[in-house]
Amino acid sequence: MRRFSPPGGAALAAAMVSLFLIPPLSPAQPRRNRANYELARKFSRAFLRQFSYSTSVRPHWVGKTSRFWYSYKTSKGTTWWLVDPEEGKKVPLFDHFHLAALLTQEGKKAVDRGKLPLSGGKIDDKGKVFTFNALGFRFEYDLKKGTLKKLGKAVIRKPSLKWRGLTDRERRERIRKFIMERQRLLQERKKKEEKGGRTASRPSRRARSYAPDKSGYIFVKDYDLYYVPGIPTPPAASRRAGKGAASRPAAKGPASRKKARPKGPRFKYDEKKAVRLTRDGAEGYTFMGLGGRGARFGRGVKWSEDSRAFYIFRRDVRGVKELYLVNSIARPRPTLEKYRYPMPGEEKIGTRELYYFNKAAMKLVRVTPKWKDESYLGVHWLKGTEELRFIRRDRPRRSIEFCAVDTRTGKARVLFSESVADGYLPVMDVKYLEKRKQMIWWSQRTGWGHFYLYDLQGRLLGPITSGPFRASRIVKVDEDGGWLYFRGNGREKGENVYYEHLYKVRLDGTGLRLLDPGNATHSSVVSPDFKFVVDNASRVDEAPYSVLRDNGGRLVMRLEKTDLAPLFAVGWKLPETFQVKAADGVTDLYGNMWKPFDFDPKKKYPIIVNVYPGPQMEGVTRTFSFFSSRQELANLGFIVIQVGHRGGSPRRSRAYANYGYYNLRDYALPDTKSAIEQLALRHPWIDIDKVGIYGHSGGGFMTAAALLVKPYNEFFKVGVASSGNHDNNIYNSSWSERYHGLKVVTVERKNVEKGKSGAGKGGSASRRTK
Repeated sequence: MRRFSPPGGAALAAAMVSLFLIPPLSPAQPRRNRANYELARKFSRAFLRQFSYSTSVRPHWVGKTSRFWYSYKTSKGTTWWLVDPEEGKKVPLFDHFHLAALLTQEGKKAVDRGKLPLSGGKIDDKGKVFTFNALGFRFEYDLKKGTLKKLGKAVIRKPSLKWRGLTDRERRERIRKFIMERQRLLQERKKKEEKGGRTASRPSRRARSYAPDKSGYIFVKDYDLYYVPGIPTPPAASRRAGKGAASRPAAKGPASRKKARPKGPRFKYDEKKAVRLTRDGAEGYTFMGLGGRGARFGRGVKWSEDSRAFYIFRRDVRGVKELYLVNSIARPRPTLEKYRYPMPGEEKIGTRELYYFNKAAMKLVRVTPKWKDESYLGVHWLKGTEELRFIRRDRPRRSIEFCAVDTRTGKARVLFSESVADGYLPVMDVKYLEKRKQMIWWSQRTGWGHFYLYDLQGRLLGPITSGPFRASRIVKVDEDGGWLYFRGNGREKGENVYYEHLYKVRLDGTGLRLLDPGNATHSSVVSPDFKFVVDNASRVDEAPYSVLRDNGGRLVMRLEKTDLAPLFAVGWKLPETFQVKAADGVTDLYGNMWKPFDFDPKKKYPIIVNVYPGPQMEGVTRTFSFFSSRQELANLGFIVIQVGHRGGSPRRSRAYANYGYYNLRDYALPDTKSAIEQLALRHPWIDIDKVGIYGHSGGGFMTAAALLVKPYNEFFKVGVASSGNHDNNIYNSSWSERYHGLKVVTVERKNVEKGKSGAGKGGSASRRTK
């Protein structure tokens, strides 16, 4: 049930229109309520793009001060501004006409002051020089003198154009060719492996992982792990000095800015002296991050800072059953494809084992698992030590332990643990406070997500946040001042509970303060000196705005408001928001409504709900957008809505998030049906006898259930489901077990040993989804 965009245009519109707006009529009857394709085409994405302007202020700070600059586009063009919060002033960053004239002279092409082609802008720490890219060159502009200097050709990363301008048919053809080429390469590789056995060639440099001080590296050969120790050699300069050669002067210019070599001796390597760390490697039992899974980004292996140890993951997919697919676009005829695909409740799933290596002992050690099929999160080295820390989690994802292992002695301990019985237990990485020798942990132990302060040994010092709201993400920590800046939602009365705000609170849990008030969702930015906040506010039914506030949340100045005047002038309208009750009559649900731009309250309109049931995210838009596929559909002659439901999102209480646990098929339908019924009672222009539903992926799954299960199939008259995962028992194990729930059943198993038989519990555990 992954999140994708809803199905667009043709198929959806045709289905809804044919069943709603064009009922079968006798030849003598005139057609009524025909779809308004002309209105839908008029307000297309391409048409609205020309009226799309800036919706937020992105501050670029001047050094570590609270001064910043930004650019902002309106219907009058783009303006660059410089803001001094201490003085409460906002002025143009430069003379736009003057800079346009200078660029016109340099480029020999006319440059408009409202359309300055600037990118990659930077200001020095003193705020005196502005460098940027324009006309294919890098320029330096003196903000005080008003002089322009060309620095050379600009190094610009051009966006890929290989898909731009292609038709749907051309895109499909390119995808088909890509898949065929990939299959050809895989088949060639498989034939080579079958012909020559295991690959025994020397590993490439890309498949090696070097210690930070280059004193050794590891690589994989024949699925096993090897360590190659480095042989110290004197620095090249010393060797030259020994022969009477003069040392070279220090390099200057761009070459001197290359990554510095680590201090200490240099090393040479002899792979004949490699130490073989494992002897049980096999296909399907591979180390990660070394030429295999995750190698591109170095994932799966990391050294300690002192180069004395590393940790590495080993993936085990042996015994995982295969899934079969027909490659219908293969040539000259379709072929049967297969790959490992664990399904919910199966005994064998892909697992990761965690190992660590200590150079002094020259031994690779596996972290002893506590649970069958346990997984690991947030693996890291405690700074300045050889202590490995990690979060272990059981397969049902209802229990976790935060653990530490001294890789020198092998001594392991559990710092703290958590568990739940009614749903998936989400976790976040720990945040260390280096100056204070403390750490911050996020937990839902009280039913709401909050932050807690611990010492480095795992002793709870106290809660930092608390109450019936959700603290969701750390923005910054002011260790010197003792403040935590974080995002949260659901605390402000009278607001949509999903609207996010920026807060600050002391690390001892006192002094909680809202920094960006306003009934909207806020994406606010804190200045480097913690004195000011750039507050960007957005919601679907209002124009976004940006203001400057001090560190107490008080308004300093208004910065910008999104320019919607050209849109309103052509007849564009904002959607509406609404609030209803869930089917329990208690829980508040929040939604959006799109009406046709030619809406007439005297008419009756069919209503269509766009759904995505979650539960990892709720399919309801919260922020402003110039274009929406829901509006495009509404312009045909519908009322289109989105609405939340219990179990649809983890961004509220744990009780709300876990409502659909063990019942992931129909849990969203009662609330959705109830919401539509409440809206129809409020608004006489909603035709409750013509209710439609559509969605993609999880929304497709929910749509199909609505059309097949009573009493919902009597309420929803038509639906369009695309790419739905209609049976979670044959979906992937990771998603289904996490959100649908996995039941662990202890079974009895008879053991026969040396002629004696006995029965005991705990010999094995069977797992299944409900």
